Amino acid sequence: MDKEKLIQLIEYWMQGSEDEWEYMDVLYHAGKYVPALFFLHLSIEKILKAYYVKEIQDYAPLTHHLVFIAKKSNIDLSEEYESFLTDLFPYNLATRYPEDRNNLKENCSKSLATALINKGKDFKEWLLAKLK
Repeated sequence: MDKEKLIQLIEYWMQGSEDEWEYMDVLYHAGKYVPALFFLHLSIEKILKAYYVKEIQDYAPLTHHLVFIAKKSNIDLSEEYESFLTDLFPYNLATRYPEDRNNLKENCSKSLATALINKGKDFKEWLLAKLK
């Protein structure tokens, strides 16, 4: 892949991550914690894909599995960050189906959402520093 295309893809994923982060923030402040965590997942997924493109110099994998993307990117994940990505993963697919969404909704408190968002912020800042 040529350098110009590589830069375009990285910028595409980074901008997408920022957009999803903004949606997450609006939903969180509206008390919509499960959808907020869905958009948190998307934001983290897209920043991981930006990192993948930078490091591997190829198109990002067609998956939503955060740990898989991170490992394929050769990121040295701490146990804490791997645990965060694992904890966030259910908010991706489960929010798309009513029965799963209802289960998540029953178990998703403001404090849980706040904790995941704070971990997401730390993870995103850590990864952005690696992208520079």
